[in-house]
Amino acid sequence: MEFIVTQIEYFTKYLESNWKRGAPVVYVMTGILLSSINSLLSKTLGMNANQVVFGRGIIVCIIGKLVTQQQNINLYGFDAGIYQKLLLRSLLGFFATLLFYTGLFYVNISEAQVLMQTTSIWTTIIAIYILKTEQLSLRLIMNFLFCFIGILLLVQPPFLRKLVGEYQINDEKQNQLLGCCILLMSTLLFSLVQVLIKNLSHCVNQMVIPQYFSIISIIFSSFLATCNPNMIWRVPSIIELFKLCLIGIVSYLQQLLMNRAYMKGNLTEMAMLGQTQLIYGYLFDILRGAHISILSICGSILIASSICNRILEKNKVQDHIPK
Repeated sequence: MEFIVTQIEYFTKYLESNWKRGAPVVYVMTGILLSSINSLLSKTLGMNANQVVFGRGIIVCIIGKLVTQQQNINLYGFDAGIYQKLLLRSLLGFFATLLFYTGLFYVNISEAQVLMQTTSIWTTIIAIYILKTEQLSLRLIMNFLFCFIGILLLVQPPFLRKLVGEYQINDEKQNQLLGCCILLMSTLLFSLVQVLIKNLSHCVNQMVIPQYFSIISIIFSSFLATCNPNMIWRVPSIIELFKLCLIGIVSYLQQLLMNRAYMKGNLTEMAMLGQTQLIYGYLFDILRGAHISILSICGSILIASSICNRILEKNKVQDHIPK
């Protein structure tokens, strides 16, 4: 493990010193690819969401412990306020992740990924009405409206399906609304997680946060398995166990790469590149033979456009702030 960590450190230093502008692009593009692979593995695993979260938590915890030990990163000894934030962040992250894997069961990978991009919309709403750090404007209302229309198209209500000639309603389409609602609740929780991460980033090492999150995931997924029969684990096959391990490894690497990308690159560029995740999502849906509705494509375009417009708008505001 020490050899692997050393080689990764050497590669990142080499990449950042010889290709300073391109390195964050490599990080973010690799990160979103790993995120899409994570969704694909979870979609094809055939286990309930609670077991996926549990298995992922164990793998992330093991890797995190080895890495923090090798890097001599302190995981303890914080004051009570930091422990409270770590616990709250971990709890919110656990339920957000559980809802994501649950919602992914009902919708396509591409639809799940475009809905997860609406986290920035929730973050803006929190900034306006709770943190009071932003103000509501006509342009912002238009962004919200386009995003809402995009979500409506992703839900694919029967009258819209008939309008575009999609008359057949199978079980998957009937569950489309449920899946979208679950994923939107997940994005709301993830937006709260982002706010807490910003507060914690100046207090603890970035490796500490996923370690506490993985431990909380293991504890609470175990508790849910004892309370709800639908969340009880089953013994996985060799292939399923391999996929579970891959989900944990991919999730951990994806978090590190995305954090590194936002640390080293331009925030606006990284956020815009993040929208290319939709390409991977649709590619994986096509490869697994999923039905892709024209409503889903139009909704994805509307949501991605509103988010990109919001990113550019925030960048202009920051450029006008005197440094």
